[in-house]
Amino acid sequence: MTVRMWVEAAGIVDLPSLLVAASRGDVHRELRGAGVSKLGQRQKLSALVAPHWEALALKERGNEAYRESRFEAAAGAYSRALAVLPCAYTDLALACYSNRAAQQMREPEAALADTLHVLRYDPANPKAVARRRVYEQALQGA
Repeated sequence: MTVRMWVEAAGIVDLPSLLVAASRGDVHRELRGAGVSKLGQRQKLSALVAPHWEALALKERGNEAYRESRFEAAAGAYSRALAVLPCAYTDLALACYSNRAAQQMREPEAALADTLHVLRYDPANPKAVARRRVYEQALQGA
């Protein structure tokens, strides 16, 4: 059984469900039991999961720093989470960009860049739409 066949048989239709399935217990044992016998295939799937969980933990640290009004520390945590993620447009990455933009009020150019990144992949994001107006006005000196 190939990884693709295992994914389809497990009913995995998106990245979050893949992460959950591959993260349960010993992913190598589970994959081997599903017939994914090649070590390289199991390692590749495991390698997809590890950065997600690391980034999620960093995002949570950023959220905690934000709740404690440590805005610079929050922005740093979101930046570290983004550095870990291999894909800049997953829901987790977009949340980190959005949260980091909210922390960069003193740097409207950087905040606007993060906001525009979110809008590129999620054009209807209400927070990003509102923040774009605020940051554009800040850059215009209004």
